[in-house]
Parts: sequence; C-alpha cells; structure tokens
Amino acid sequence: MKPLAIALITALLLAPGAWAEEKRIKEALDMARSGQADKAVDLLEPWAAKGDGEAQFSLGLVYEFAY
Repeated sequence: MKPLAIALITALLLAPGAWAEEKRIKEALDMARSGQADKAVDLLEPWAAKGDGEAQFSLGLVYEFAY
C-alpha cells in the first residue's frame, strides 16, 4: 500500500508542471500559426535544448512550416 501512495503523491505533484508545459507548447504553436514564428522558437528552444521531446518535435514543426 505504501508504494502505491508514494506513486500517487508523486504523480499529483508532477501533474501541474506537465499541464503548464503543454499550455506553453500550445501557445508557441499558436504563435507560429499567427506569423510569430520567431517568438515561438524563442519559447520552445530552451525546453528542446534540455531534451524535452514534445518541445523538440514542436520546434521541428515550427522550422518546417513557419520558416
């Protein structure tokens, strides 16, 4: 029972960060669609450089379709 409780608490503590990250990635892609690709790149590059796969993929989309 104890390992399950630890896993649930850990998941709940990490969830808000994941939600904020998803919101920022959506914001960056919306910027790129509206012609602000440079701002989208500025927002995504730090996360992509840290190894975030979703940010790397999104950055690739911006480079492919907005530049």
